[in-house]
Amino acid sequence: MTWRDSSHDAAPTLSTPTSARAYPTRRPRRWYHWLCGGCLGALILLAAFCGALGGLALGVYQFVFNEPSVAAATLRTFAVQAAPQVVVTNPDGSVTFTPGDDGSVRVEATRRARDRTDDDARKALATIAVDLRQDGETISVSARFSGPNGAWPGASRRVDLLITVPVRTSVTVNESAGEVTVGALNGPLALRADAGNIRVTGATITGASQAQVGAGTVAIDGALDEAAALEVRIDAGNATLTLPAATSAHIEAQTNAGNVTVRGWPIATRHTSGATRLAAGDTHSDRSGALSQLRVEVEAGDITIQAR
Repeated sequence: MTWRDSSHDAAPTLSTPTSARAYPTRRPRRWYHWLCGGCLGALILLAAFCGALGGLALGVYQFVFNEPSVAAATLRTFAVQAAPQVVVTNPDGSVTFTPGDDGSVRVEATRRARDRTDDDARKALATIAVDLRQDGETISVSARFSGPNGAWPGASRRVDLLITVPVRTSVTVNESAGEVTVGALNGPLALRADAGNIRVTGATITGASQAQVGAGTVAIDGALDEAAALEVRIDAGNATLTLPAATSAHIEAQTNAGNVTVRGWPIATRHTSGATRLAAGDTHSDRSGALSQLRVEVEAGDITIQAR
């Protein structure tokens, strides 16, 4: 019998189970990198979109509102003897009165039209008429448009009037849309603008006068004659009146939605029902004699009456 020494045999090898094997560790995904990148991309796309939209808007503006425009001026002078009366009717544009020499009324009327093409603008200009007439000491200036305005979005028609009159002149203006400006005249004023502003600077207002605006402002920096009665009415807008501190007048001012401020005279403002504010009183209660009358009514807006 042969004996075998197995002490030198290799030790049995144990196999490692598959579940216990070591694998490389995976790093967690950094989600915030994706979020930042997405936000940055969105911002870039938004900037590009805004740039394109702005360029498109600019192009549309230049295409629509930079149409060709044409103009034609008419100049006429009327001889007058005494203080004339000038009556103006204008559907759209500006009306400006400036003081000049006695004995004449000078009217400069500029018709303006804008449309898609030069030809369309000239056709629109032909639909604007200005009638100038004299009846004794009364000068009538009447602008009118025939037919509807052009269908193009930027199409427009207007008449700008520059009228030079003697200092003593009675002025009446009926304006549908635009600006009315009166310089240093002396006489009664009847000014109306449905949509626009009325500005009077340096004038001495006499007689029964009024300034009326549908939507816009009234700014008067002048003086009231002793017997003057000025009425200011505004549907939506502000009224500002500046008068000499020595003015002797009875003032009434009321706004239904806004503020009333009187500076330079002892006239207090009080609150009545709802949002209505009212100020009423005399500029100089210690003076005798006739007082001029100033009444200001505003539906929505502020009233400021102040001493110069």
